[in-house]
Amino acid sequence: DDVIVCPQLLSASTNPSYVDKYLFLGAANMEQHAILTIRNVTECLDLAALSQYPDEQEVLLPLLSVLRVEEVSAEPGQALRISCQFQGSMMSSRLRAACLSDLAMASYELLQGIQPLPEKTLDLTLSVQRPGDLTAEPHQYTPKVFQSLVTIFEAIDRRGAWMISRADYTWAQACQPFRATQAEEVLARSFGVKRVLRKLTTYFAKSNVDLTLHRYFLLSMPGATDAQLERAFRWTARFLRKHQRQEDGFKASPDSPCGSPVTPQLELEAASPTTPERSAW
Repeated sequence: DDVIVCPQLLSASTNPSYVDKYLFLGAANMEQHAILTIRNVTECLDLAALSQYPDEQEVLLPLLSVLRVEEVSAEPGQALRISCQFQGSMMSSRLRAACLSDLAMASYELLQGIQPLPEKTLDLTLSVQRPGDLTAEPHQYTPKVFQSLVTIFEAIDRRGAWMISRADYTWAQACQPFRATQAEEVLARSFGVKRVLRKLTTYFAKSNVDLTLHRYFLLSMPGATDAQLERAFRWTARFLRKHQRQEDGFKASPDSPCGSPVTPQLELEAASPTTPERSAW
């Protein structure tokens, strides 16, 4: 079965007619678009109560949502339609809860900071692909909107369940190399893993702030392919953290430096923990 993993937040609507209407008005070539119908969604952030456009019935699915493809249909001149089943998120339940809470607060602040668009620009939002129409600047966001974007990452960082501190990073680098298998050696030599190593080293060379794994994915690898995100996830799981189940809690290694007082300390090891199965991606 095909599986879709969405590394970013996934915005969707519980109003199918609105999605069809929006796509019909804004799409220049319907065949270049796809409509996903997602069944059995068990967790999401409902923005209908906060939005100034409640008819959109917008909801946000968590980061790293997993969708299992059930049916694909295509008709000439129409958008591709994909029927999926929601399989949950690859993030821990603790981190998902923290993210959704912070997103709800940030979404409210964002909507409070949005100014009404001038009437003459309303048509532009529905016909942005027409040449020569984009002559006016909407100016629809205030400085508070951008401050909210910063605040949400700061809040998630403070409450993140997965955190890498500078001390953790230094300690992990000092560990003796382990005996790698041939497959692990190939992975370590890959361009994607080397790219992750360089970015992680650069981050700690310039900052003393702890780095959450999900923030690293979002801010350091924008536009990354699924293959690059997979390598990044496998590498961080293998070399920098040992993920224990939520009910077991987090335990610090006796040789590892003390962690941040506001963040559960992770047990780091040079040996390889269990690698996520390929079928999970």
